Amino acid sequence: KKYGYQISGAVPYPAKSTQLTSEIQKLRSYNPSIIMQTSYTADAILSMKTYKELNFAPTALIANDAGFNDPDLIKSLGKDADYILSREVWAKDLSAKKPMIKTVADMFEKMAGKPMSGDYARSFTGMIVLADAINRAKSTEPAKIQKALLETNIKADQLIMPWDGVKFDPKTHQNVLGKGIIVQIQKGERYTVWHR
Repeated sequence: KKYGYQISGAVPYPAKSTQLTSEIQKLRSYNPSIIMQTSYTADAILSMKTYKELNFAPTALIANDAGFNDPDLIKSLGKDADYILSREVWAKDLSAKKPMIKTVADMFEKMAGKPMSGDYARSFTGMIVLADAINRAKSTEPAKIQKALLETNIKADQLIMPWDGVKFDPKTHQNVLGKGIIVQIQKGERYTVWHR
């Protein structure tokens, strides 16, 4: 309400649904211009197929990561996956501004036999941060590593993530320099369309 938006409604469903026709008909009855959806891979694919079957096309579908960022979504839906927007933590196209991203992503793909995704990029970055803390702690004692982690101050140019760096809040232990991005599927590829 603060920004002039109105939530039309919410349509929950069991994650292992084998059909979503009634749920999507209910969603359609709200006449939303934007849908914000969180789904696992199978139900993300099922919902997209049902949207098409029911000829339901809101102005935008903004997904909350999860199944909408799984490579199997594009494999299963083909061109019907185009134009989906999703929150993401990493995208290879950011390498245009930071070549290190492409280098690491190419190395990962060669080793793993599949493209790097946000989950893999986050795990890679987590190991880099942990290794940095262990090196600075000069110890493998948990208390010393924890102290070093809380003193972490890694700059953006040292990361493959679209973050301003890594620095942990001493109370919440969250990375206060982390940032998300929005990607859009275009011709079977994910492209960054929003990055703050």
